[in-house]
Amino acid sequence: MEAWLLAFVALVFALGWAWRVLQVRRLETLLRLPAYTLGALGAYWTIHRSLMIFGIKF
Repeated sequence: MEAWLLAFVALVFALGWAWRVLQVRRLETLLRLPAYTLGALGAYWTIHRSLMIFGIKF
C-alpha cells in the first residue's frame, strides 16, 4: 500500500518538474489542484486507517 503512495507522490513531483522545464502556461486554479488532491487523499487514508485501527470495516 505504501509503495503506491510513494509512486503517486513521485508522479506529482515529476509532473511539477515537467511543467517547470517545459514552461507550460499555468492558470492559478491549476496551481492549487495538486495541493487539494494530496490533501483529499491524505484525509481519506487517515480516516481509512483510523477506522481499521478500531476494527471498523470500510
